[in-house]
Amino acid sequence: MQKWILKALVQKTISLLPAKHALNYWFQKNITKGVVLSGDYFIDRLIHARIHLNAFKEDYGHNNIPSSLEIGTGWYPVVPVSLYLAGCKSLYTTDLSRLLTRENLLTTLRKFTDPANAASIAEYLPVQEARMERLKSILKADNSLENMLAEMNLHYWTGDARQLPLDSGSIAFITSNNTFEHIEPAVLEAILQEFSRGGDEVNLMSHFIDMSDHFSHFDPSITNYHFLHYSKAAWRLIDNSIQPQNRLRLPAYKAMYERTGLHIRQEDSRPGSIEQLLSEKPHADFMNGALPEIAKTHSYLVSVRGLAAAVKPEKLKMLTGN
Repeated sequence: MQKWILKALVQKTISLLPAKHALNYWFQKNITKGVVLSGDYFIDRLIHARIHLNAFKEDYGHNNIPSSLEIGTGWYPVVPVSLYLAGCKSLYTTDLSRLLTRENLLTTLRKFTDPANAASIAEYLPVQEARMERLKSILKADNSLENMLAEMNLHYWTGDARQLPLDSGSIAFITSNNTFEHIEPAVLEAILQEFSRGGDEVNLMSHFIDMSDHFSHFDPSITNYHFLHYSKAAWRLIDNSIQPQNRLRLPAYKAMYERTGLHIRQEDSRPGSIEQLLSEKPHADFMNGALPEIAKTHSYLVSVRGLAAAVKPEKLKMLTGN
């Protein structure tokens, strides 16, 4: 049996059981070892954080983010802690279900304060030393999850991101890291609308999207496009609610952005392979658009909304007087 089929069966079974996320965490931690905060994953998320910070600095000229929101916290909040170290004043991060634990936050903070990682952290992040010292003191205090988060002014929410407890205009910067591909399309579009409500006048967003078949990440017998072969009905039988994959291609994301009034200011994408895409005989549902666009497997999108889409913030200030 192919590895991807076995994993699909396990995840499908777990998704039908009570306490599915706790069971999935136990299974990945003890059987597949898939939730370990590895050095490679830590560096990957530091790189993501650096790119997010560069996007903010490109527009604002500095890294002093007044408020940020991340969708998709996951097991380890590496990106929010990175933004904290860079000087973000107020941080929010959210998951549909509660994944962050005290143990995992402690593991994350230990990664940041480990002298062996100091050079890498300095390479990727503009660390404020006072905040690094604060992380060390948080570790020594050995408090509850809630108290440790409060020390960083980091707010962790679980629930529907379409109904965030935010005042309009309260968030300056919105990010995600390979999360969009796990959200059902209609829900994601509503979330983007909610982000627009929760964002400030410039409403800068910075999102990484992994459009490859996630089963191919550990099973080399299938390609990045394997899951595109299946119809919607067939995929419903394979997919699961533990790590769902919406299978959207880049043209679909771009159309969604356009419908929600988000203007893409920057796009960086991996080209993928048209030959490999066609070898999977993709279902007609995924063939709407130019092949080079459909074949892209990963994308990074920076977007803004309204007047801010056309001008930089300093010029926006001149135009509006604010």
